[in-house]
Amino acid sequence: MNRWLIPFEDLTQEQKAAVKLSCLGNQLILGPIGSGKTQILIHRTGYLAKMMNAKSNRYRVFVFNNTTKEFIKSGLKLIGIPKQTVSTFDHFCRLFYERYINTHLPYYQGWPDFELIRKSVLDLLKRRKDLQKQLDFVLVDEGQDLSYDAYTILKLISKHITVLMDPSQKIFKKGIEKEQLLEILNIKTSGFYLKQVIRSSPFIVKLASYFCTINNCDRQMLLRESKLQSSITEKPSYFVADNYEEELDAIATVIKERMLNNERIGILLTTNASIKAMHQALLKRSIKAEPIIASYSAVYDFNSEKPNLLTYFSAKGLTYDTIIMPQLTSKAFEWMDRFMVKQLLFVGIGRATKWVFLSSTRQDKLKEFDILIKAEANKDLMKLNKRFRLKQNNGNNNENGLYDLPL
Repeated sequence: MNRWLIPFEDLTQEQKAAVKLSCLGNQLILGPIGSGKTQILIHRTGYLAKMMNAKSNRYRVFVFNNTTKEFIKSGLKLIGIPKQTVSTFDHFCRLFYERYINTHLPYYQGWPDFELIRKSVLDLLKRRKDLQKQLDFVLVDEGQDLSYDAYTILKLISKHITVLMDPSQKIFKKGIEKEQLLEILNIKTSGFYLKQVIRSSPFIVKLASYFCTINNCDRQMLLRESKLQSSITEKPSYFVADNYEEELDAIATVIKERMLNNERIGILLTTNASIKAMHQALLKRSIKAEPIIASYSAVYDFNSEKPNLLTYFSAKGLTYDTIIMPQLTSKAFEWMDRFMVKQLLFVGIGRATKWVFLSSTRQDKLKEFDILIKAEANKDLMKLNKRFRLKQNNGNNNENGLYDLPL
């Protein structure tokens, strides 16, 4: 059963207009968290395939990672788009390299050297006009994290390009800037901007905005365009445990409560190793979660009722009713710079549509935890004490965080 794809007829007028943008020139679709970019990506793929009468070997949908690939596939399947049309950009370059350059890939430190592979593909395309324009169209999801050279390749390989992006969600510093993208794709307008935040509760958008690294003007625009489209009145919550076992007990309590509401739950962590450890810890607490560990061959059921365990990177582009962000500790994020930490927290919070729960231990709180304390002071976040119940609460009540039932 589909639990996330919205039928075309139920999209907003703004989203429908984005789906039906002209295919005569390249298009850039911009929108903040919760504006429905993934829904548009799915439906525009079907629209372009029909309008351009394109066969499945003549178009591609490029996504951020292999987890997102499986998520997008599950949506495209519902509108009759073959699964082989979806891949990461690097996998496409790898296949191109093996077909036209060398069957033996270059490696660096035990992994395919995708930077060299991209450079080799670009050099070949510049020399070989007969290899250009092999595709009728491509769509790019999370376009802010592809580099300038990647778009140079896309411009050479495809007749039409539609990019969906949110500059505020850029994780990698090498990702392209909006102005660069408009120039390289020869787009004369400033792009099609989705103004309404439909998917997410305004409480979630407001909390996410605290971690946004873009300028204050854009933050205020994000808040202004967030509109309440439902009866959701829950504020995001956070909990500081005395130790890791107490934190795990709190997480288990949260999961069980949200599962009673038949909610899709995503639990975000920093590494695959922490996913495996959390999976075992939840099993001991009678919770069966599904580890989502990205690999090219992995297949996952994103309509499953099981909570998903995945990294922040794998969660990009995905949506859940409830997002749980545990282990917000210095140790868990020690291998990242401050820019990436804030961006991942921003992106992670933005994966939720209804509610977010964040937690840490008292001894090793992440430096950015100070931002949560600021959000709490502004009454944009609720702190949970050791005794709490996790029923959907009105955002105007229980501001002191005192609840009835013990963990």
